[in-house]
Amino acid sequence: MQRLKSIGIRLIQLSLLFSMSGTLNATLIVDSQLTNTSQIITASNNAYFTGQTDVAAVNLYWASQFSTNGGSINGTNIFDINVTNNASNFYMLSSGVGLDYSFSGNASSSARRGSDRNITGTDDTVADALLRDIWYLGGNHSYMNLTFSNLLPNVELYIQLLGNTQWSGLPQVTANGTSIGAWNSNSSGYSIYSFEATASATGTLDVNITSSNYSGLAGFLVSTKGNNTSVPEPSTFAIFALGVMGLASRRFRNKA
Repeated sequence: MQRLKSIGIRLIQLSLLFSMSGTLNATLIVDSQLTNTSQIITASNNAYFTGQTDVAAVNLYWASQFSTNGGSINGTNIFDINVTNNASNFYMLSSGVGLDYSFSGNASSSARRGSDRNITGTDDTVADALLRDIWYLGGNHSYMNLTFSNLLPNVELYIQLLGNTQWSGLPQVTANGTSIGAWNSNSSGYSIYSFEATASATGTLDVNITSSNYSGLAGFLVSTKGNNTSVPEPSTFAIFALGVMGLASRRFRNKA
């Protein structure tokens, strides 16, 4: 009987472990030129998830080169971050999600990169203002790291990186240490690079972008799946049920 109890307890422990750990889903979805704002997916525009929530929509800019643009794209408000002279900083976004960014080099040595590409579609003026001012990757700015916190544990995410460059750089993108791949379309004009990922068991997402040649990141959007309660997989329920049955069986026999 004691052995049966031990097995039951162990099965319950395993079920809890599996439900908490999760596995990182990191899959490239889009790597293409960006010519129309309809390609930018938001909760109000062709949502990627049912019940999608846009938790981070950010424009990177330099005060010495460009002013904050404000406004929204496809119903999602854009949060402007002035990175002038700030190689790292932390922001608490209105959604309650935290953003901690860092990059190599000094932002003050950067300049307005890229040029207007005359993007079309709804909110094209705001989109063009966001896209034409970039943080450039390559040379003395070899990487940028974006860490998002206060996400729900293991929540499914859709990340969109927006870029603009005339150069031949091919940034490498990773999410929570898992390689997504090269951002091939970043080598000319406005571009969009989108992928799926999952937050860690502690509710964080770490996105790292590196490049040995010149390329550019203008902004990004992060969205979560609706009804974001973490639900164990069916196999987890099965293990948990076996554990409970084992304990119940021992209790029933003791009474008998």
